[in-house]
Amino acid sequence: MSIPLTLRCECGEVLSTQSGEAVTCTCGRRYDTSSLPGPSIAHVKATQARLRLYARLGVITVVFFGLLGFFLAGLPGVAAAASVSAILWWKVVSPALRRKHMHDVTNLPTWDLEADRDA
Repeated sequence: MSIPLTLRCECGEVLSTQSGEAVTCTCGRRYDTSSLPGPSIAHVKATQARLRLYARLGVITVVFFGLLGFFLAGLPGVAAAASVSAILWWKVVSPALRRKHMHDVTNLPTWDLEADRDA
């Protein structure tokens, strides 16, 4: 899984790339993102994975309560349990998790990447 990066060249141009790729600016400077520190990249990937996990947990929660409602009360139980659990998850739990995630995102590392010497 690659990480999207935004590079700002010394000439002022903004370049979009993925981690591990090399990109060349229109001014001729070449930037190689494979030299970024491994622990920092691992932290960014863990943050991305955690957000995907939150979404999956929401779907699993709604399905679980929908099945529970079906076994307890049939089709009306599915409608009630799935609706209530979806509302609670995406209106109460998910915003709290996103706030924590946004706090983590604001504390992600930034790097000063120098252009390659041969450029």
